[in-house]
Amino acid sequence: MLVIGLTGGIGTGKSEVSKLLGALGAKIIDADDVAHETYKYGKDGWCAIIDAFGKDVLSKDGEVDRGKLADLVFNHRQALTRLNEIVHPITLSAVEERLHGFRRDGAPVVVVEAPLLIEAGWGSLFDEIWVTTASDDQAVIRVAERSRLDSVAVRARISAQMSQDERRGYAHVIIDNNGTLDDLKQRVNEFWRVRVVAL
Repeated sequence: MLVIGLTGGIGTGKSEVSKLLGALGAKIIDADDVAHETYKYGKDGWCAIIDAFGKDVLSKDGEVDRGKLADLVFNHRQALTRLNEIVHPITLSAVEERLHGFRRDGAPVVVVEAPLLIEAGWGSLFDEIWVTTASDDQAVIRVAERSRLDSVAVRARISAQMSQDERRGYAHVIIDNNGTLDDLKQRVNEFWRVRVVAL
């Protein structure tokens, strides 16, 4: 089984690349979705987040409000570090469990989409690391269009992340996403043909 780690900064097109790879036949694990499952109401992650950040990060129904939590941690590096210390180990265990399941079922290719894959030290899980890149201006436009964040808030999140140059240093494949969706699809299809089908 070929296991690909897919990562990249906010607004660089990870999710779009993940969809394209899924359409080509890869099984997809979205680490963000897995992480959110780990801090559903009453779970260990939920308890740890409340202990660390208090009940102000909860919604009216008692769930962790991801918007409130993001506003808190992206403005305070120490808080972001603490959140990662809580969420990464629990998420890693859940991702490993899903990988074991796909391996047991004989899946040929699995893609794990994870924004903080490198920062979390998950590199040993993967046969290859694929990194999406885009200019900061392009990333700001994309994120601002799909969210409630203004350009200042988006740039704050970009600056809080590992730089694109650093990510490139870990990459087996770099997917430039400064063009159109058709451009991106063409690049992904080519990498799939060369890196996956040709194996």
